[in-house]
Amino acid sequence: MRSSPASPQPSQPGNAWDTRPPAGGWGARFADGTVTSPTRRAAPDRAARHGETPMQESLVQVHTVAAVVFVVFHAVSAVTLLRVRRQRDPVTVRKMLRVSRVATVPADLALLTVLVAGTWAGIITGAFTGGRLWLWAAVAVLVVVLVAMLTLVSPNVEKWRRLVDEKADPPPPDELATALSARAPLAGGAVGLVGLVAIVWLMVTQPF
Repeated sequence: MRSSPASPQPSQPGNAWDTRPPAGGWGARFADGTVTSPTRRAAPDRAARHGETPMQESLVQVHTVAAVVFVVFHAVSAVTLLRVRRQRDPVTVRKMLRVSRVATVPADLALLTVLVAGTWAGIITGAFTGGRLWLWAAVAVLVVVLVAMLTLVSPNVEKWRRLVDEKADPPPPDELATALSARAPLAGGAVGLVGLVAIVWLMVTQPF
């Protein structure tokens, strides 16, 4: 009768199982040099403990990273536009508006990623149909913010760009000053800031 293979035993001279921590992290080292690293399984195990699949966890991570990227670049654009309002030199205004537009590109791409990853995660987890009202509230706040940006901020910024366009004649100082002093962009910015805080609060606390 063949005897069953003996189970690996803790480290002893000549044993095939060596549990001493290998260089670079804790794991199990076999005599043939193979190392098992618990850290490689950490993400799937963590997702399993929370009832999430690796795909769901990946989508949430992408959603979160994209949100941070959006906030950073959108802040650069917003701060630049606030500083533009104090300028009166067309050349300076043109340069600052160019900086704002450059920062807007990665911000828009990050926002698109946030929407795609968040929607995808919500669909595969059933969040939109699972009675999570905080999620629908966040969507409603986002819609309000986007409407405010498109109606209060964007038209005025485009007007500034037309006034200082290199191909156009230099605008009269009074006309440029009046355009840059418009209150609508400030109102839109305030709506955007309050909306951002509200969305973060809803996503973190999930109150209802």
